[in-house]
Amino acid sequence: MEDFFVNLARKIAINSELSQKHGSLLICDDQIFTGYNHFLCKKNCVAIHAEEDAINNYITLCRKKYFDDAYIRRRLRRALLITVRVKNDVIK
Repeated sequence: MEDFFVNLARKIAINSELSQKHGSLLICDDQIFTGYNHFLCKKNCVAIHAEEDAINNYITLCRKKYFDDAYIRRRLRRALLITVRVKNDVIK
């Protein structure tokens, strides 16, 4: 089962816009949230890390369901975060 999650994170890492290609999976309560490295350009361009992107995707969904922050933090403590780095389509 671990190979499935690692391969899924590898496929997500390919979407990364940065030279360091990272993919991240957050597994919480039988749901999978994904994230990868990318730039966010508003006033300034900042790099968003894969881990941060996956956690932000989870928090966004929880807030749409009107969960409070304390409840979200409790659920995140039980979550599993998997991050892989890919170079030339090979996991490092």
